[in-house]
Amino acid sequence: TTDSDVIQRIRKEVASAFPELTTFSATEVLIVTWDNVGYVCSSEERVTFQCVLATNGVHSFVFFLYGDVNSPRCANPPQVGINAGNNVDFISVNGSLTKSIFSINRE
Repeated sequence: TTDSDVIQRIRKEVASAFPELTTFSATEVLIVTWDNVGYVCSSEERVTFQCVLATNGVHSFVFFLYGDVNSPRCANPPQVGINAGNNVDFISVNGSLTKSIFSINRE
């Protein structure tokens, strides 16, 4: 996207998390939306979420954006992160697969 509101929001989020990068301005932004996705353990409960990738060619950031995510009656809480698909290279957000994943704000 080239939407100036999105670029400005990303600038604010990056500056908040990384005060040394207050001049960061994304030159490329990819927004992927998963709309009305069912939980693995519940076909009745649905959630919409986004992954936002932003870069200026030097620094890159990923944002996971969730709306109102309520804990379904699942045995295992969800995992949040990035996976290369090879079962070796992945990063999970702290709190993934625990109930604390439902209450994280930012990391």
